[in-house]
Amino acid sequence: MPVEAQPGRTLGRYVVESAIGAGGFATVFRAVDTVLGRPVALKVLDPVAQRDATVARRFLREGRAVASLDHHAIVPVYDAGEDDGLLWLAMRLIEGRSLAEVLDGGRRPTGDEVVALVDRIGPALDHAHGQGVVHRDVKPSNILLESGDPARAWLADFGIAATARTARRYTTGMLGTAAYMAPEQARPHEVGPPADVYSLGCVVFELVTGRRPFPGDDHVALLMAHATLRVPPTGDARLDRVLARALAKDPAARPPSGAALAGELRAAVAAGRHAPAPSGPEAVFDDAATARSAPTLVAPGTRRIPPPPPPRAGAPRRPLLPPPAPASVRPRDPTVSRRGRSRAVRNLVLGITALSLAAVALLVASRDRSGGVDGVRQCDEAGVCFTVLDGWSVGDVQQGRVALERGGDAAAEYRHQAVRGGDPVEAAAGAQVCADRPVAARVGDGEGARCPGPQGERVAAAIDGGTLWLITVDAGVPGDEADAFVASFEFG
Repeated sequence: MPVEAQPGRTLGRYVVESAIGAGGFATVFRAVDTVLGRPVALKVLDPVAQRDATVARRFLREGRAVASLDHHAIVPVYDAGEDDGLLWLAMRLIEGRSLAEVLDGGRRPTGDEVVALVDRIGPALDHAHGQGVVHRDVKPSNILLESGDPARAWLADFGIAATARTARRYTTGMLGTAAYMAPEQARPHEVGPPADVYSLGCVVFELVTGRRPFPGDDHVALLMAHATLRVPPTGDARLDRVLARALAKDPAARPPSGAALAGELRAAVAAGRHAPAPSGPEAVFDDAATARSAPTLVAPGTRRIPPPPPPRAGAPRRPLLPPPAPASVRPRDPTVSRRGRSRAVRNLVLGITALSLAAVALLVASRDRSGGVDGVRQCDEAGVCFTVLDGWSVGDVQQGRVALERGGDAAAEYRHQAVRGGDPVEAAAGAQVCADRPVAARVGDGEGARCPGPQGERVAAAIDGGTLWLITVDAGVPGDEADAFVASFEFG
């Protein structure tokens, strides 16, 4: 067991008792606050992951983001610090399991429980959005159920949250969980509150059907499915309408808030409760009482549990699917079979064509956003975005400085420093990086300055929000590549 995970280890004023969960970069421990005598959840960043400056910044950003929030359904952060090189966050300890663990255990919520959960999580997201924080990773494993009660659900893990400054920026990659990601999360600079509403809609779909909207584990295939495929039906037309809005491809077509989604879901469930129950096979519920009183939300899915005892006589029954027609009334018709096969082949070809066109559209959109420059779009944690040109790669990353390489050799870098004033020409001159007087010129998406460096390199400067960005391209880089690199920058 690593030293940092041993019971009895003290971090700050907290004594570790036992590990209660682990993620990709951090472990959560049950610990005791020695000053207040209360239990806490102590989230400790993995020492190996901490060597990655980006991971460490995201961990600290989580503490800052949650510390700015005050909502009864958001797990609060009490304290943060560093001890013997270990970064940690002390949070409220929620006694219970995550929603993912509950679902994996075969527990299927009733309609009222789904509404109660969304009534908690939806407004929690709205509160975060009102403070300029977008969660970006809403999923069952980040929803905790205190004492197993959906009405006491908590939203956790803001580790990849975007703040108001970074919500509309590129990051160093697509962040989130593909099974619950909104289509626009493939374009991180466009991610805003509607992405969280979409992800919450995916959670609702899983709760009411027992399966995710789009199955599979392939990251790219899931992103394409979210971007191009229709929402599968649940078997309840009212819920289908709610989920079609929540999972709309266009962010503007979704409910305007988490609370609005909760309201639409509540209305659909209430309407279903009073609708006449069709006849057919018995729906499977968690218990007989649920079968008697709760509206059916579950369509055929992958998660099944043992059937409950037979309901009392006269209890309403709602079907999962209508009963199949007897074989005697479904004679085989070779003509129909041939037509069916032809339609299937035609639909398959159309589907492949649609996916291909969507992929091309995404590539074209990506190229348009990078100013027509081929390469991978990236951005650092400070908010500056650029295109890594074909044949280039990101090299050494330090505080305030990122180097890019080509063929293993340094090719370019960009740096930033705080300045006063808003004139890029004067700022570049004052930075003493130019061999000659800088001149005004476009840099990326804004006004800036350019000048030759002392070793023949090309230097560009731009100011955004009181920060001076200096972009240096080695003298050996061809002029068209140097110009393309500088033109791809985006500030603000």
